[in-house]
Amino acid sequence: MTPRTGLFKGPLICMMATPMLSAAHAKNFRVLHTFKDTPDGATPSPELLSSGGKFYGTTLDAGAYNDGTAYEMDAKGHITLLY
Repeated sequence: MTPRTGLFKGPLICMMATPMLSAAHAKNFRVLHTFKDTPDGATPSPELLSSGGKFYGTTLDAGAYNDGTAYEMDAKGHITLLY
């Protein structure tokens, strides 16, 4: 089954968030993190910031307050919720 949302790492793109990925493209990617609504949010925004070896991003939905989340993620896909 192809993931419908999450963070992926592939050979051509260091890291991206995407709402959909075709099966043909998915075979070249590894899922770093799958968002599960609560507590980590849902519908990740495709923009990620990088600083000090960590990535920062947001989700648009779910989370503790149902307004999305802000998170920090390491290169292995472990996230720390910032909001």
